[in-house]
Amino acid sequence: MRQEETIIFALIERAQFKQNPAIYESGKLLGSGSGDSFLSFFLGETEKVHSLVRRYTSPDEHPFFPSRILSPVLPPMQYDYNVVPNKINFNERVMHVYLNKILPRICEDGDDFNYGSAATCDIAALQAISKRIHFGKFVAESKFQQSRAKYSDMIQAGDGEAILETLTNQAVEDKLLKRVFDKAIAYGRDLTAGVPELPADDEGECKFRVEPEAIVSLYKDILIPLTKQVQVQYLLQRLRAPRVAFLGPAGSFSHQAAREYFGACNADVECLPQKTFAGVFHAVMSNEVLFGIIPTENSVGGKVHQVLGHLTGGPDSDAMLPTVTGDWYLKVRHCVLTARPDVQLADIRRVYSHPQGFAQCNRWLRTHLPGVEHVETRSTSHAGELVKEQGGGDCAAIGSDLLASAYGLHVLQRDVHDDNLNETRFFCIRKDSLRPVSVAAGNDRTVVLFGLKNQAGSLASVLAIFAANGVNLSTIESVKSPGKPWEYNFFLEMEGHVTDAAVKASLDESRQFTLNVRVLGSFQTSNTSSS
Repeated sequence: MRQEETIIFALIERAQFKQNPAIYESGKLLGSGSGDSFLSFFLGETEKVHSLVRRYTSPDEHPFFPSRILSPVLPPMQYDYNVVPNKINFNERVMHVYLNKILPRICEDGDDFNYGSAATCDIAALQAISKRIHFGKFVAESKFQQSRAKYSDMIQAGDGEAILETLTNQAVEDKLLKRVFDKAIAYGRDLTAGVPELPADDEGECKFRVEPEAIVSLYKDILIPLTKQVQVQYLLQRLRAPRVAFLGPAGSFSHQAAREYFGACNADVECLPQKTFAGVFHAVMSNEVLFGIIPTENSVGGKVHQVLGHLTGGPDSDAMLPTVTGDWYLKVRHCVLTARPDVQLADIRRVYSHPQGFAQCNRWLRTHLPGVEHVETRSTSHAGELVKEQGGGDCAAIGSDLLASAYGLHVLQRDVHDDNLNETRFFCIRKDSLRPVSVAAGNDRTVVLFGLKNQAGSLASVLAIFAANGVNLSTIESVKSPGKPWEYNFFLEMEGHVTDAAVKASLDESRQFTLNVRVLGSFQTSNTSSS
């Protein structure tokens, strides 16, 4: 109900200014070189600032310009909204109806040159309307949980009309419209000596800042139908295969690991490539996807410290971190890939690959392609893209067979990795609030993050506790504590499940020497040979 007040007040505020069409014309106020309207520019810049304080990590907030938002400077927060991860965003429609249907109903035609004030009111109204409409996802999820079998049948049949009919409760809508009408009357009045009076025009007719009937009409004809469209679209994708983010593009080793990991789990998933490791974590933590696949270490190149930084980022005890739910060991088989089938090794002058790719093929490259320029890329897939785009005979990429298939490249040389036992280990992560209860499986690993109290021997004391309890530590890494110069946290991986008596005792006893102990995950490992 609070959303109703926010929307009504926002519309009343906007109605004090004329329509001011110049605000909405591309290049009108910003100059002919800009493709933005003044409102688009102002709203886009506003969303940039709001994104810095994590507004758009909340599942009930949706930006109008998703491509412009920035990474938050604040640590992630825990949200209890249990909607299925999705990318439904109706804000293009919201903007269209606002400019073409809502403004003409509430604002006087013409231009009063109050561009900044009017646009500020526009932004408040647009954000309020967007939040109200997209809240339909949470209502739809609640109704789905109440009648799961009924909605599942309609979803599987793709019957949007039946879903819409089932969602509609006319009595509830009539009650909402009556409540909106009463609020529009109350908020549209002037208060004189604490007594609400109906303002009147020169002829004694009742006058409001915005006619109550107009606001009710906006709800009935626009806001409620748009909310229902969001609900129907959300439910139609409700049973869709879970989404998995990976470092892309398609054909990367991360892509291959995602396919193998979920294939081994007999799970049907939709793999979504991300441009950076940060993008994978953002997609998981902002509820765009259910899972993320991230490389953590390679048997030749060692730890992927950039990923470890994201996984353990944030020194605050209340900072939300992703949960590790499983791992996967991918056998790495590197190939030399070219855009043309007639290329020979002697023709190559440049090789593109991810730094890990170069590290894993270092000896082969020095022997067979000495003096060739090495160009580092953000992923092996990106290397394949660059070689495909250039199309010449003087460049090649280091990547997999899958990469060759994805981009139509030719395999010039197979198995160019230096170590036939070359493997990369990947973690599967998900948002903590969506984590299922983990149970011990007998071949488990537990990963933990903690800080140390500033006293001599703290780390040695912690390690001694695990040793005394017979818990084998397979990894101990110091990781920079963000925002705290010269301070470090420690990332530990151990054999055993967090519910095992020895592991539990070790964690409990070590708290006297540690700060902010965080169990990042406890899961059954896929590496059966290490047990």
